Amino acid sequence: MSRGAAALAVLGLCAASVTRGQSPSIEGVPASVRSVGLGGAGAALVGDASVIFANPAGLATVRHMAIEASYASIPGGSALSLGAVALRLGRFDWGSGAQVLSTPGSLTHDDAIVASSLVYRRGLLAFGVTGKYAHGPGTPAAGMWAGDVGAALPVFDLFALGVGVQNIGGDSAGGVLPRRVRTGLP
Repeated sequence: MSRGAAALAVLGLCAASVTRGQSPSIEGVPASVRSVGLGGAGAALVGDASVIFANPAGLATVRHMAIEASYASIPGGSALSLGAVALRLGRFDWGSGAQVLSTPGSLTHDDAIVASSLVYRRGLLAFGVTGKYAHGPGTPAAGMWAGDVGAALPVFDLFALGVGVQNIGGDSAGGVLPRRVRTGLP
């Protein structure tokens, strides 16, 4: 096993013991249908454009371009919408997307995240960063900025050992985006 793979495995084991933050907003909703089907194991998914919302390093297996869109009606009248695109640019992958949770009622509000990611892949290891803007419950009226980092060890472009740390810097201007560490191996 290479030093990089060993470091990723140790990081994953350490991160698995970290308690994840809870949030009643879009931050707690799995980003894609595939992630829901795997019990929220979004940190280990690869090749979907929507992985930028769980672990940006998952974009590493996109060969040319990936486009994803979804809409889900949630009991109680809420709706979850997602749109994302990813492109391969040499050793890099770039992705961008938006996720919106609309809640009806007299106090109708939208909880939204807009994100953009950049991933570098060398051999089997991939490292990614995401910059994102969040607006909705738990954020100031003007919204707030945060970042995510992630690493993945893709296996045959089907699945990966993945680690993602979300919402770095998401605790300013009176709002809080919960720091979340996700690990996975589907």
